[in-house]
Amino acid sequence: MMEYKGYLGTVEIDGNELYGTVVNLCRDHVDFRGQTVAAARRAFRESVDCYLDGCRQDGEEPERPRLSGLARRRRAVLTEGSTMTHVDATIRNPAAPHRSWTGSFLVDTGAIDSLVPRPHLEAIGLKPDGQRVYETAEGREVTLDIAVARLDVMGEITAGVVIFGAAGAKPLLGLTALESAGLGVDPAAAEPAVEELPALWLR
Repeated sequence: MMEYKGYLGTVEIDGNELYGTVVNLCRDHVDFRGQTVAAARRAFRESVDCYLDGCRQDGEEPERPRLSGLARRRRAVLTEGSTMTHVDATIRNPAAPHRSWTGSFLVDTGAIDSLVPRPHLEAIGLKPDGQRVYETAEGREVTLDIAVARLDVMGEITAGVVIFGAAGAKPLLGLTALESAGLGVDPAAAEPAVEELPALWLR
């Protein structure tokens, strides 16, 4: 499963290449192809951008991706810096919730896990629980330290994997934390925004 701007894509093998389609649309159809996983991921993003651009050029409203199959209850427009969407969030040590760090996070739906500069995590007493291999936007694989932390965002409390980033790294709020807090990105809005969902699926 791949995610970009709230749209979810899946791929399957079709002969000697990968064929993919956006699965959380009902009205419109967006598909893509690639010879490799990296090529399919690039084609997926290009197809979504092409779809959104085509709708704008035709004066049509693009179909919004279905986020967990739930309708919007309330939309909160976040601070916009350049073309990036930011939200204030607090990271807490699960074993000592009073030890925390609050900062401005870039909402990155292209990232699965959240990322916080290592000095901030170490300052609240978090230590690496293990490591995971991640793929960067450039297609490189890197192995990074991770820990489980509590996250407070927009009045919601959740917990999840947090990556130990470099000291000067920009804090990122990933898709897992976003959706587990009952929030989703609205890619069709005129301004960067998130949507608060009325409930979460229990499966």
